[in-house]
Amino acid sequence: MIEFILNETDVSTDLPPGMTVLDFVRYHKDLKGTKIGCREGDCGACTILVGELIDNEVRYRSMTSCLMPLANAAGKHIVIQQTDRQPPTANRQLVSGGTDLYVQRHDEMAESAAMPLLYNEELRGIRDTGEHIEIGASATVTDLLESPVMNAIFPDLYKHLKLVSSTPIRNMATLAGNFTNASPIGDMTVWFLALDAEITLMPGTQPPSAAAERPLKLRDLYQGYKQLAKQPDEIITKIKFKKPNADFRFNFEKVCKRTYLDIATVNTAISLQSEPPAVSGGLTRISNVHVSAGGVAPIPLYLKETSAFLTGKEVSEETIATGNEILQSEISPISDVRGTEQYKRLLLRQLFKAHFVELFATESNE
Repeated sequence: MIEFILNETDVSTDLPPGMTVLDFVRYHKDLKGTKIGCREGDCGACTILVGELIDNEVRYRSMTSCLMPLANAAGKHIVIQQTDRQPPTANRQLVSGGTDLYVQRHDEMAESAAMPLLYNEELRGIRDTGEHIEIGASATVTDLLESPVMNAIFPDLYKHLKLVSSTPIRNMATLAGNFTNASPIGDMTVWFLALDAEITLMPGTQPPSAAAERPLKLRDLYQGYKQLAKQPDEIITKIKFKKPNADFRFNFEKVCKRTYLDIATVNTAISLQSEPPAVSGGLTRISNVHVSAGGVAPIPLYLKETSAFLTGKEVSEETIATGNEILQSEISPISDVRGTEQYKRLLLRQLFKAHFVELFATESNE
């Protein structure tokens, strides 16, 4: 049984946990104030409030009910217009935020015995361990936005992440879901590739155990279009990246048909450490550089050769120009509805330059 509070009423249901909250409230509770629109989480017609008890306070976030399985409503306060979770079993569909799964496989998911991961406390949280920043796999984009740990590291966090989807989707979309979706233009995948992040994999059919954990660089997860270096039963349990020092700089750029509420045509991110000039009046040097790009290859791309070239170089027009040529040799965009191959190459060329404008514009060697 799935139990939760719907407006002011206690609800208990044995309907399939994979059914969407939208279909449940409309067709089984006859509450039609929550509307059916695009069923892809974009239009906002089905937006609801989801209240979760945290530190003895109920915290509310807006979410799209067309992509939310009943399993994720367990133990929550669902507010619309007008918990006992089932234990995991075999032949069962894992679902976290559901923001892509319910777009791609709605009919299948509606009848599935969904195993919810979104509110699994062992898969949540953002922690500073001293050497690394560790993030639970079910952390959402909003969790990143609201994290004091992340805001201390990324001063432009809001500026960058407001480009990622809509508020309801940011409240639901998890990092692990974005990574395993394997979209070549996944915003958060590109973001964490530029942090040279590492993921931890573990069989999802057994309780968490350090002995069963398998670390893997995020860049090594992608083997081909929608092909992952993980077993079918493995799930991501956490993400970590090395805690940067005071000289750390990061930038994220994205171009799409609309500024907001759209997927990228091309996106890219860069992280680096800046070092003072070797001589007085000289140019800033960069080290520990990681560059990534999306929309320019069959996979979210870690730009290995470009990153290697930039390491140890001075920030100059010559460095940027040469780095851009190396970058162009690493990518293989195709022409599609979002733009021609030539257009995507031009976009990435300009966005690569934009990284340095954003990161070094206030310095004399810009």
